[in-house]
Amino acid sequence: LLYFGYGANLASSALRQRGVSPSASAVARAPGYELVFAHRGGYATIDPDPSSTGEGCWGVVHRISRTELAVIRKWETGYETKELEVEVARDSLRDVGETSDASELKRLSEETPSRVRALAFVSKPSARLRTAVVPFDAYAKKLARGAKEVGLPGKTVAALEAVADSAVSRAKRGPEHFDVPSFP
Repeated sequence: LLYFGYGANLASSALRQRGVSPSASAVARAPGYELVFAHRGGYATIDPDPSSTGEGCWGVVHRISRTELAVIRKWETGYETKELEVEVARDSLRDVGETSDASELKRLSEETPSRVRALAFVSKPSARLRTAVVPFDAYAKKLARGAKEVGLPGKTVAALEAVADSAVSRAKRGPEHFDVPSFP
């Protein structure tokens, strides 16, 4: 299946460190969505872009197994899966194996642009902050490194680097980083 990673799960190398080995990965964009730091703790999630004039959210489509999706689901606390339509960037395929799945993703990445359905993790209402925050430094730096490593557009890399430069230390996160709605 196809999984759209946009935060700490951009780079295949980050996924492999956690036991997930995509058979193929390609840069992709989720039109109509934006990256926001509005998940409990100051983590990233994606929201529909209210203006619909933005570039969309850049990330990576990874070809993974259902078992690997279950592994990811275990560490994505407070997130639920949502199916999105994403555009695979031309000639962006990385980490290609010799599988038929990889061949299909390669074919898609050679077209301009190809739309595919992919699963993404988005914040559940119970884990969503009341207002977006500045993320903590180690997390923000991981996102900026991942964006650079996978070759996201320069504008996106620069924006994530700017976020990392203004990030707070993990120990100094304030109550706003944990201000989620109460549910009965």
